[in-house]
Order: sequence, then C-alpha cells, then structure tokens
Amino acid sequence: MKDRKTIYFVEGQCEEVIVRSLIQDFHLLPPGRIKVLNISQRRFPQSLLFSLIPGTCVVFIFDTDTGTPHTVRENIVAIERMTTDVEVIVIPQCRNLEDELIYSCSLKEIRQITGSRSNKNFKHDLIHASNVHSLLKSCGFNFARLWSRKADMEWEILRQGEIKSSRKRK
Repeated sequence: MKDRKTIYFVEGQCEEVIVRSLIQDFHLLPPGRIKVLNISQRRFPQSLLFSLIPGTCVVFIFDTDTGTPHTVRENIVAIERMTTDVEVIVIPQCRNLEDELIYSCSLKEIRQITGSRSNKNFKHDLIHASNVHSLLKSCGFNFARLWSRKADMEWEILRQGEIKSSRKRK
C-alpha cells in the first residue's frame, strides 16, 4: 500500500536512535514516526489506540530479557480490536539491543561501536552520537543479521502472527 503510514514503537532511546538511522541514513526501513514505549512491560495507552488510523503499519521492537509475552499479546489484541486494517509487525530482540548490535556487527563488546570507555557508557554515548550511521558502518554493520535470530519460543510465537483478535477483518 503506497500511502501506508508506519509507526515504530521502540523500547528505549537507543532503539529510537538506531531505527532513526536505519530509516534516514541507511534507507533500510520505511519512513515513519518513532515512539518510545516498552510494549512488553506497559499497556498501550488508549490515547495512542485512538490515534491509529486504518492502513497503519505498527512495528513493535522490544527486548526479550524483560517484560512478558502476555503484555505484548494484550497490546496486539487491543490494537486489532480498536482499528481495522492495521498491520502489526513484532520484532522481539534476542535478549536486548546490545546483543543484537554485537551480533550484527560481529563484535566482542558493545562499547566498540561508540568507542566508549566501558559497556556501561555505551547507551549514553550512542544516544548523544551525531554520527550513528558512520559508527555502525565502521564496525561492519550487517542489516541482514539485525533481528534475524529467533527469540525463545514464547516470544517467537508473537512474530509468527499466531496472535489474532476475535474481531473479523474487512
């Protein structure tokens, strides 16, 4: 659908920075709004449900080392009950963003991306970096590896689209 609007719901600021770079710098993801909301730990706010319009693609990106698949399921069902013709794409990160980036860049430590003093400083340094695209490229970032691994079965079942609401789609 040519006019499909995309909204990315990401767990935190680091995911926001990475997704923004994947959209604007790498041109690997469809353009869209990015909102920070940890949907594996929090219920989808009613105000956001009412703002979804038919034809929207909602992308959930979240860590699997915190939160519960049950909460994600509830959020998917709430969206499907509220709005027809909404596509929901679920991207469970294997453990967390740091593990995904280490895997997609073939690194030993996450701090290698930003040149941080320690792994603890990575998030702060990434959020404040003005050259995320260059940082990822210099580390051999491979988009095909990002989000490519299967999560634990309880999380992976969400990605496979086995969660359906009882509302009929038109």
